[in-house]
Amino acid sequence: MGPYRTGKSFLLDQLAPHDDGVYPFKVGDTVQPETEEVSLVIVPPCASNSSETLVLLDSPGLFAPNRAAVFDSQLLAVLNLLSSVVMYNSMNIMDRSAIEKLSYAVETAFAMSYFEQKNASNAISRPHLVWVIQNFHLQPLSENGTELSGAEWIQRLLVQIDQSNNGTSAFQAQFNDFFASLDVKTLPFPVTTVEDLQILSTLPTSRLNPAYRRSVAGLWEHVVGTASPKTIGSLKLTGTALATLLERWTENMNIPISSYRDNSAEILLGHIMKEEISRSTVKYSEVMSQLVKPPMSEAKILKISGSAIANILGTDPSPQYLDAVTRAVKPLLDGYLKVC
Repeated sequence: MGPYRTGKSFLLDQLAPHDDGVYPFKVGDTVQPETEEVSLVIVPPCASNSSETLVLLDSPGLFAPNRAAVFDSQLLAVLNLLSSVVMYNSMNIMDRSAIEKLSYAVETAFAMSYFEQKNASNAISRPHLVWVIQNFHLQPLSENGTELSGAEWIQRLLVQIDQSNNGTSAFQAQFNDFFASLDVKTLPFPVTTVEDLQILSTLPTSRLNPAYRRSVAGLWEHVVGTASPKTIGSLKLTGTALATLLERWTENMNIPISSYRDNSAEILLGHIMKEEISRSTVKYSEVMSQLVKPPMSEAKILKISGSAIANILGTDPSPQYLDAVTRAVKPLLDGYLKVC
């Protein structure tokens, strides 16, 4: 995410595994916004050197003249909540204006996501912020000339803005409360000539600046190493659960902020658990109907049942989820034990 016409989609095209010159996200070379809706690319583990499937989301550019400011804040809020890693894309430098606008979206996300219950057992996992600065050619140095890491740079910037506001803002506290970590990654110019810059959307990867390609590879390695499955409490969220969250948050955006708190984190977790247990029970029933054929011994039925539950829940399910599903399918299991 980031301002429109700053190369968000182009950067995602370089990050996503692709054939040379064949890109998954739409880009353009004019002043008009290209991305008008959230689009995604699914990267399987075999293509990312990760143990998990990754989903890359490309969002419409922020602050475009054809969209209202409230749309930007709502979009930022929802994507921040859904994501494990948020890449905020900008050009040349981080500035006060971008911090303030991202802060407004974070405030909206806080209100609709129950993140205020940070240390609760049912808290939602927080996203990591990676601020990506493209076309970067400066040196990240402190006032005394020492080199700053990305994390040091963004923390110092937030402190400076808070201090310049004479205590009327708390950007550093807000960002550190909302995000699991803050970091900055820089990328050089993707090409070395103005002519290539003007046709960037049509250039194959092989024509890009080697230094840029190395930096993109390093960014991808950082993102893959940082990303982790989204959780609420001890429950790892599936695609179905994330869709449930998205539906609930979308509903929240259309009601007064004062009503957000009516949906506590505990109620939200309960709603998701109900959906997940229902889905798991249906799958369990399908597996058992295929594999259990009378006459069959009790021991074999129990073995099939245990394997079915393990396969449905996946690796390392939370004890709470495992117990809930086991109790939900017990009537089905008892029925098979009686019949067979």
